[in-house]
Amino acid sequence: MSNNEPKQYLLAIKRGNNDYLPLEWHLTSLYHNENLNTLEGIDSFTKRLTKEELLLEVIKLNMINLDERFVDFAIIYPTKDKFNELKEGCIFKSDNDILDENTIISYIIANKDNKSILNKITNLCTGKTTDSKVDEFKYLIKNLNLFISANPEETIKALQRFKNVKYENRRSILIKLSKRVIIPELRKEYS
Repeated sequence: MSNNEPKQYLLAIKRGNNDYLPLEWHLTSLYHNENLNTLEGIDSFTKRLTKEELLLEVIKLNMINLDERFVDFAIIYPTKDKFNELKEGCIFKSDNDILDENTIISYIIANKDNKSILNKITNLCTGKTTDSKVDEFKYLIKNLNLFISANPEETIKALQRFKNVKYENRRSILIKLSKRVIIPELRKEYS
């Protein structure tokens, strides 16, 4: 697979470390023509369901042997000689709000004076990506006070450009933001 080709993803059952069972999800009654070879298609498929609904459907259709071990659902993608698991995992119905881009923008604006939180968000945007849109987003967050003092409305428009970040990168940032920043901060606030 060349660098220009999009990654092919598969929704699979995880039976153990490096033990995955990809299934024919399009054969289930839950399938609604999503492209289950893309991350966006898999998310569209799973975020309408609970983990339990998906597992019950698999069992009902005898797609897995009940004696088999079930650890979780996983999103995998092939590399040269094996399958790798996407760290952020699957998004189900209970996680729907995690992938809302407006959530991150509102959260950034609400915490515009909290350097600690802004640094955490900037750090989440650092990784193995060559997406220049992520770099622009990081730059904007690092200099948020300058942008807001110059023109608050344009700052919000500039933050909206986060929606132009490649889906895989945007998804990763949103999930990490939710799990590593927003939820822990809310727990601190209410404890």
